[in-house]
Amino acid sequence: MQSLIEIELLAVAEPHRRRGIATALLATAEESARNAGGHLAFAKVRIGAFTTMHWYRKCGYTVAAQSEPVVFRTRWGLESRDDGSDGYQLAVKALQPGIVLRRRMERDSSMLIAEHDA
Repeated sequence: MQSLIEIELLAVAEPHRRRGIATALLATAEESARNAGGHLAFAKVRIGAFTTMHWYRKCGYTVAAQSEPVVFRTRWGLESRDDGSDGYQLAVKALQPGIVLRRRMERDSSMLIAEHDA
């Protein structure tokens, strides 16, 4: 995997919400990233922001559990991106065919791993 795209801020003013604007903006950002060779999109979601987490899930993202690390398998090895210890959880979505997200259980914890499908 070569390219990670972070959605740093996506907001719509309150009077214009629930009209599909944010969904259209996200789809446009994803398509642009995909066309530029991006493999994976991620966004940080504040812990407890359940409405935002639900929206990302509805848009095809996998939301990591609180304190669950997300690990990206790159051609150079494993690189951990985040574990939510900063008050956020990651919402992650594959942008290219053949990239998969797998939840791996190890002992009493889990992690999300993004990698090329074998």
